[in-house]
Amino acid sequence: MVRAYLTPLFALLLKLSALGLLISACASVEPDWGMDAGPDDELDAGAADADADAGADAAPDAEVDADSGPDVADAHLDPDTDTDPRPCGGLCRENEQCREEVCVDLCDEAGLQCGEHTRLGQAIDCGSCDFGACQEGLCVDVCAQLGAECGQVHVDGSAYTCSSCAGGEFCSPNQLCVLHQGFLDLAVGSEHTCGLRPDGSVRCWGRGDLGQLGNRSYSPSPNTAAVFAMSNATALSARTDHTCALKSDGRVSCWGKNDKGQLGTGSTSAREYQPLAVSDLLNVTAVGAGGNHSCARTQVGLVRCWGYNAQGQLGGNTTTATLDKVTVQAEGGGHFDQVLDVGTGNLHACALRTDGQVFCWGINSKQQLGISGTQAATTPRQVFNLPATRQLRAGFDHTCALTLQGQVYCWGSNSQGQLGRGTTSTSGLAQQVTLPAAAVDVAAGWTHTCAALIDGRVYCWGQNQRAQLGQASTLTLSATPREVSGVSDAYRVGAGRYHSCALTTAGDAWCWGANDNGQLGDGTYGDANNERVAPVRVAL
Repeated sequence: MVRAYLTPLFALLLKLSALGLLISACASVEPDWGMDAGPDDELDAGAADADADAGADAAPDAEVDADSGPDVADAHLDPDTDTDPRPCGGLCRENEQCREEVCVDLCDEAGLQCGEHTRLGQAIDCGSCDFGACQEGLCVDVCAQLGAECGQVHVDGSAYTCSSCAGGEFCSPNQLCVLHQGFLDLAVGSEHTCGLRPDGSVRCWGRGDLGQLGNRSYSPSPNTAAVFAMSNATALSARTDHTCALKSDGRVSCWGKNDKGQLGTGSTSAREYQPLAVSDLLNVTAVGAGGNHSCARTQVGLVRCWGYNAQGQLGGNTTTATLDKVTVQAEGGGHFDQVLDVGTGNLHACALRTDGQVFCWGINSKQQLGISGTQAATTPRQVFNLPATRQLRAGFDHTCALTLQGQVYCWGSNSQGQLGRGTTSTSGLAQQVTLPAAAVDVAAGWTHTCAALIDGRVYCWGQNQRAQLGQASTLTLSATPREVSGVSDAYRVGAGRYHSCALTTAGDAWCWGANDNGQLGDGTYGDANNERVAPVRVAL
């Protein structure tokens, strides 16, 4: 290899070689004594030519030697014209493919905005979304997709934060902006009803013989009665004869019937007419009051239950009675985790996981667990045939779920058509209820079910013996959904034993059906006002 720095040396050697030839030529010519001009002129010219040749030869040779060195050539290569044998010179990035010496971005070409895919035999990663969720390669605004105006929604195990409400509005439990007045949430028990006020206080009305109203009285009240010493509640739940409130500090208080320890105080008593703190329970984010048991979801995604356990409804892989809090166990062992919400029925309970799957446990005599057979389960079992879910509600012995797409699915007991499928046949297979529009909320009562639709209408189906469907009681049941007249702009519904309620975006609560104990909250009750077909407004 000839290096560039050797060029001057070669030039010098060539010049010396030419000079040697010249000297040799001169030595072979006789001395010029000035007598023969012709030969002298020729000789001088030849010497000059030799000198010129030497100079001329040296320069070109030096240039050739310098240019022919591979190192010099490499130093002057342009990367764009490299002779790399790979397609496009190996310059295409991870998600690109070389086509006719041009790097083509496969994500852009396929219109893919996110996620991992295989395109034309090549694995590509199109990144993540700056907002929303990645669905089939596209970034989707899941808040808009689910009709959520505020708060958080969960899709495929991930949480997404939606917008904030305007001044004077409050974010409801099902992520809708409602006016900062009236009620924010409802809990409907067997024959009593409770409502959450914007200031964190709670009012209840209806039957009170077991302390269900929490107002330090055992008398019924047709008017809204303030729950004693309650000022920081954020959510409510009621089922039979007890009520629980989740508070802003992550603690839970319950009141009402306590013969099975369902209030969570660590002891039993016939009844409690004021809120009592649930012991050994902190950092709660959701609570469910069942028939004679209760469950709560903690901040770390676990479920803890307490109260009656004859059917394994506490989820601890046993039917042994206990007054302790039981952490729900997974079927294969260990804690059942990644839970987003809980729902409690009469003798069963269900949980919604962050990935949208629903699991149930407890009694299964009416197939309310959504699994094959009628055998009870003491640990959670996954519900069959159910799409990704955002909300679940457990009734007396049937269960319903609201999917991410706003569809309502129900399963379990169907003696009164409460599954909404047009028949009265019990089904352990979750089946979709046909509704005229997407739903935003669903409620499962004793033997009837109601749903609030995205357009504000309310539909109910099942038993109608006491006008709980908003239809004249001459219609004893409806196995298909029927619209409740007189309610608009509803976003929340509740279903008790024989009465139903709805909450509107203005914060008004409307109730209909049986009113024996004043559970409709309009200030009346008794034989003369036994039931109401048309919804009545709850009087604050």
